[in-house]
Amino acid sequence: MSFNILAVPAILGLVLKLWVLYIARDRVRSGWVFYGLLLAFVAQNLWEVIGFFEKDTGIPMEWYFRTYYAILLVVTAFIVAHALEVSRVSTAVRQKLGWGIASYALLLSLLIFASDLIVEGYREAAYTLTAIQGEYYFSFQLFTLSTVTIVLSALILGYMRAKDRKTELQNLYMLFALAPMILLSLAVTALLVVGISINMAAIFPLATTFFVGVLALSEKEHGITDIRIYLPYSAERTLIGKLVKAGARFSVRKTNFKDTATSIEKALLLYSLSKNDFTVSKAAKDMDINRTTLYSICRRHDIELEDVPGKSE
Repeated sequence: MSFNILAVPAILGLVLKLWVLYIARDRVRSGWVFYGLLLAFVAQNLWEVIGFFEKDTGIPMEWYFRTYYAILLVVTAFIVAHALEVSRVSTAVRQKLGWGIASYALLLSLLIFASDLIVEGYREAAYTLTAIQGEYYFSFQLFTLSTVTIVLSALILGYMRAKDRKTELQNLYMLFALAPMILLSLAVTALLVVGISINMAAIFPLATTFFVGVLALSEKEHGITDIRIYLPYSAERTLIGKLVKAGARFSVRKTNFKDTATSIEKALLLYSLSKNDFTVSKAAKDMDINRTTLYSICRRHDIELEDVPGKSE
């Protein structure tokens, strides 16, 4: 068996996905949709690895590509299902969209295996093989674009309408995790439009592994990290900057303990007030203190809530 060096990213991606799946078994508490998504990505990555060693596997390449496209449809359907679950859309909407996408995916899979309308065959493409598009390949592209639109819309609305911090962060995490996959897919689609065919087998596995890893992190019940601290100009990043600055000044003896504690408390106070639009009742609930205590802390830091009309209640 001859080894193809370009298969390394796909092999690495497969190993990392299997590792994430193994860890998630004990450390991630989630539903069957999440685990189904992980297994679908493992199957996709395994098939990508097999594609680099097509001469040694004995698998008819025409059926290899038909199976690969069917797996892609399964992966896409699971991504939609998980996005709808994370965004907390109503059960009725989730069922209608979920079954609609699943039915469309099943229909396309049947066409892929039973005809040449989606995939006609395969041909050489640089370092590997690629599928020959059938007469109705556009239906596969339409499915992909439709599901991307549904996923992004659901996650953005889910983030904007989130009623708790965990839901807000899960939507943000999934949007972040999807970014490399979407950008690569858009790039390949744009190249196809201008007549340039490209095979993503050497780089796409790393993008899907990034997606799986970030998603697994966001699903950990007690280990979720606020990704907004890494976003430039976000309130969370600004808060972290103030806290780090206060700690740094204290560490080199530029301020004493009392002044440092005061600076940190004020930064946290202003962040909570700003986050809740200076509404005292919401800010107090967010900080897990009563309103009287919050007013007392504000007076200690010379923050006059009355200066913000209509925001004191």
